[in-house]
Amino acid sequence: MISNFVPWQLSTNIRIPPNLSTAVHQIIYDTGSLISGVSLPNPSMWNHNVGSGNNRLLFCVLCIGVSGNGTSGSSVTSNGLPFTRSWIGKDGNWSTSEGWYLINPDIGNNRITASYNDINNKAAVGAISLFEVDQINPIRYSTSSFSTNTGTYTGSVSISSSLNDFMVSGFVSDWNNDFNPQGNNITRWKVAGLGSDQANALSTDIGTGNVMTMSWTSSILVGGSNYAMGAVSVIPA
Repeated sequence: MISNFVPWQLSTNIRIPPNLSTAVHQIIYDTGSLISGVSLPNPSMWNHNVGSGNNRLLFCVLCIGVSGNGTSGSSVTSNGLPFTRSWIGKDGNWSTSEGWYLINPDIGNNRITASYNDINNKAAVGAISLFEVDQINPIRYSTSSFSTNTGTYTGSVSISSSLNDFMVSGFVSDWNNDFNPQGNNITRWKVAGLGSDQANALSTDIGTGNVMTMSWTSSILVGGSNYAMGAVSVIPA
């Protein structure tokens, strides 16, 4: 008989896999939607089809300008449910970039309505839907930037991130058709030449755990070089 046997004694050599207690899902990009025009109506309405993934988020970007009247968004809804604004960037009275989000949007068709504080002029407004997003506090960081300096060929915004955050940025400028994202930014939608001189875009990236730069460059300027943009880091579920 073994006299020193202790039943159900746990071995001290068992190791728990690293980061098991802090494991998170990877955010999944679903789809995008967009409307644009030289004179969009106020309010502007369009359809966005949200997939059936878990932990859904609907993120809307408004790129407004170049109107000279300082127009900004007053509200965004989807099937009547209100969005929350996460950033607003304005370069004086010209371009405005805004980010809005809705937690747990309806699966299937969403009728998005964006309203403005003034009569809108040139604009590109659109949305993206994401899966596996934190449903309590989806936005970790939010920021915006702008410039009214003539001769600037790069528009950028710097934002902190945690590893595997989903970075979303919106950009609007009075540049012409030739403008492109920098680094690892993925273009989700891009509209150039509204009228003759407005560039609009939404891009995404994956958080590295460091301060990240979301940026666009152009080799051709029309008029000045005003831009406005903003960014958020979205938290995984």
